[in-house]
Amino acid sequence: PAEPEVKEAFIVVHSFKNPRNANNFYNVLSEAGYRAEKRLWNGLQRVGIIFPYRYTTEIDSMKQVLGPKYKSGPKLFEELEE
Repeated sequence: PAEPEVKEAFIVVHSFKNPRNANNFYNVLSEAGYRAEKRLWNGLQRVGIIFPYRYTTEIDSMKQVLGPKYKSGPKLFEELEE
């Protein structure tokens, strides 16, 4: 069977009120080799990575890597509560 197509997920690692802190963490992720992204949502800068995946288990694995590494509880952007 053919492999599923590659999709992209935005995994939010941290959220910030202060734009300077968001920019600093964005730079940390970028310098670590991740494809960093910031999105303003519900009054907070959501900072995380764009992650290519084929299977949802890959997203879970990446969250398990990012959580301890950056002392956070990473979530998919779509999972954020309003």
